[in-house]
Amino acid sequence: MEASAPRHEPTIKGAMVREFLIWHAKKFGRESTIDLLSGIPGKDYLDLDTGREVFGFLANEWYPVVVVHSMLDRMEAIHGKAAMPGLIREGTSYMVDATLRGIYRFLFRIMANPLSYSRHIQKAWRSLHSTGEREVILVGEGHAESTTRDWAGHHRWLCRTTSETMRRIFEIMGYTRVELDIQQCVSDGDALCRTVLLFSK
Repeated sequence: MEASAPRHEPTIKGAMVREFLIWHAKKFGRESTIDLLSGIPGKDYLDLDTGREVFGFLANEWYPVVVVHSMLDRMEAIHGKAAMPGLIREGTSYMVDATLRGIYRFLFRIMANPLSYSRHIQKAWRSLHSTGEREVILVGEGHAESTTRDWAGHHRWLCRTTSETMRRIFEIMGYTRVELDIQQCVSDGDALCRTVLLFSK
C-alpha cells in the first residue's frame, strides 16, 4: 500500500521530481544536473546519490519540499531569472507528458476534460503535495481560474510549475490555444496564488 504523506513538514511526491531531473539532464547534461543537487539539505539522510539512476529519487516516495526549493534556487542561479519561465514551461511539459503516460495515467482519466479537471483538482493535487488547497473554477467557456491557498510548500518557481502543469494538461485535452495569466502569487506578498487560463481549440 502506498505510504501517506508525512504531516510534520511540507512534502512532495518523487515522481514529478524524477521526471524534471531527467529532462534537465537531457537538456543540460548530467554534470549540470548534479550541480542542482549540490545545495540540497540532508542529501545523505534522504539517500540521494549522484551515482544512481535519477540520483536515487523514487517515484512513490515523499520528499521534503525544501529539496525542490533548493534545486529551483540553484537552477535560477545557474541559468538566470529571465530564463526561468521558459525553462519551467519546457521542463514541466516533459514532466507532465512522462508522468501521465506512467504511474499517474489514472489522473488524466479523471481529468480528461475541463469540467472533470475542475472537479478532481484537489484529489490530484493531494496525490503530489501534502499541503495546500487547490481550486479550479470554470468561469465561462474557454475561461478557468485556478487558486492555491494554505500551501506551506510554496516556492515561486514551484508555483509556476503548477500553472504550467495546468497549461500542459489542457493542451493534452486538445486545446491548441492555451494562455496563462498569473495574477497573484504568495511570493509577491499576496494572500493566495491565482492564475487565469484561457483556452480554445
